[in-house]
Amino acid sequence: MIKSARVGIFAAVALAFCSVVQADEVLYSVPLTSGAGVNTASPTNVAYSPAEQLGMPAGYLLGGDAANGTGAAWTVDSLTLWVVGYTPVGSTGNTAAVGGGSVGFEYSNGLTLYGGDIDSGAGAPISSLGTVYTGVQASYVGSTHGTNFLSTYPTTLGDYFAIWEVTFTGLDLTMGSGADWGFALSSPSHSLALNATACPDGTAATCTSSGVIAYSPNGAQYDLAATYGAYGDVNMELDGSTATPEPTTLLLFGAGVGVLALVRRRRG
Repeated sequence: MIKSARVGIFAAVALAFCSVVQADEVLYSVPLTSGAGVNTASPTNVAYSPAEQLGMPAGYLLGGDAANGTGAAWTVDSLTLWVVGYTPVGSTGNTAAVGGGSVGFEYSNGLTLYGGDIDSGAGAPISSLGTVYTGVQASYVGSTHGTNFLSTYPTTLGDYFAIWEVTFTGLDLTMGSGADWGFALSSPSHSLALNATACPDGTAATCTSSGVIAYSPNGAQYDLAATYGAYGDVNMELDGSTATPEPTTLLLFGAGVGVLALVRRRRG
């Protein structure tokens, strides 16, 4: 009977610890830019591709990072990024192409997510986490200068492009407290421009994380090549759960240990 009680107490404690895992939390978020500063002369929204904006060699990937600044481990189930299209469209939130016609999701041949712990600094590798073939068009909110992305770069100056929200699910990644993970996208046919929010005052210190990061190809993975902290924070959202015991759980655990101690004393 005593053995059964002991097993029951441990089972109750284990169940209590499991019950504090919260699903569908937003763990990290740098949301899509909104407001009056979108698409202005000094825009709060920016987008960078390795070839056009940063002059990096062909084959490099562009991404950002997310740091876990909490005291609890994260289980990341899904990650969302916003990528700018390559077909000129109208200024408002639709996919009507300049010159007639329309565009659907422009990366239907697949976008692959790469990710990994970059705490070790330069050369830290990121590897493939999965590929998606669908995306949803997103629009800037509160902008009077167009709700699609307005290019300020020489080869596409004045053109608008659609913004595609892309979500990778079923990731099951564990980010410990204090961990810093880098993420990037690749396309089999295009140099991608990731949407970002300009760092306030144009300084890396005012970014949420390390800003825009470049990765160099290295076989089946990519290695961290350079960080462009002052450019902007890549718009990114991580969703999942944390597993920090709640105070009531700790009390239950303490009660269970106390009961076990009392049983052992009585047996002695």
